[in-house]
Amino acid sequence: MGAVWLVFGSEVRRRWRSWLILVVLIAVVAGLVLAAAAAGRRTATAFPRFVAAHGYDVYIYNNHPVPSLARLPEVASVVEIGVPGSAQPTCACTHTITLSDFYINELRPTALDRVVKLVAGRMPSQSSPDEVLASFNLQQDYGVHVGTVIRTPFYAASQRQALTSGANVTPSGPTVALHVVGIEAAELSFRPGRHRNTTCSQLRHLHAS
Repeated sequence: MGAVWLVFGSEVRRRWRSWLILVVLIAVVAGLVLAAAAAGRRTATAFPRFVAAHGYDVYIYNNHPVPSLARLPEVASVVEIGVPGSAQPTCACTHTITLSDFYINELRPTALDRVVKLVAGRMPSQSSPDEVLASFNLQQDYGVHVGTVIRTPFYAASQRQALTSGANVTPSGPTVALHVVGIEAAELSFRPGRHRNTTCSQLRHLHAS
């Protein structure tokens, strides 16, 4: 037994540096594996956490507000979104924006933060109705970025009936220069057949939606 300990002690003296390096390598590899596992768990729960904070269960299209929705026992909350009628936008983008891929959401400032996550830039100022957020789809597909100006013609309130009936009419409302101050992500942008929308916090005083 004494001979065994003698040999072991001799080996320790000769190889302690190699063994120390081996122990350090094992610790580093174990740390990387644990970090990768933690990152994998965060990635797996990223979208569910996003939906819990900014998602919704139902998206309803209607020509008029439906205040009775909020009173239904099955409904926890309702966010009203206006979609003003707009025509072909123009901008200094990498590609011409396809009109079928573009629309404007109009929300109250408190509702805007509820349904979108800011990923770059800042939120629009309530005192500047021409400031908007653009979806990350617009950024990826058309090169829209913070600082982009999107000139958008709007239909007048008198053209509402013609629009809802599907008539082909030229917009007679104002053309507004919308200034992109931030990039956002919304649940709708991740769904199949997504729209590359611009989200605007205030536009009601510019024309009747």
